[in-house]
Amino acid sequence: MNKVKEQIPLASKIRKYQLLSVIPDSMSVREAGDFFNVDRKIVENVRKITHSKGIIPKIEFSRGSSVQDSSKLLVKNYFCNDEHSKIMPGQRDCVSIRKGVYEQKRLLLSNLPELY
Repeated sequence: MNKVKEQIPLASKIRKYQLLSVIPDSMSVREAGDFFNVDRKIVENVRKITHSKGIIPKIEFSRGSSVQDSSKLLVKNYFCNDEHSKIMPGQRDCVSIRKGVYEQKRLLLSNLPELY
């Protein structure tokens, strides 16, 4: 257990979860958190993963939203429609989307609940 304790501060997030999966169930969440110097929430998450996937599981953390690109495009087209917003006239009223790509700012003509 001491060797595991030494490796945890240097480990990546996935490796840390794998190392903590060997904690015995007899050790309480508070004791494990204090012994390994990790947050109790991490110990609770590791316990859940260990019960479902076993010891030293392969873990993949997902990032980002689950909104599809087609839905994002529909919302953007709706709000960029001239019926719902207007283009700001000034030269300084543009926003950099990415390197070399600029888009003119728009003002909504009504509030969001009315547009919905």
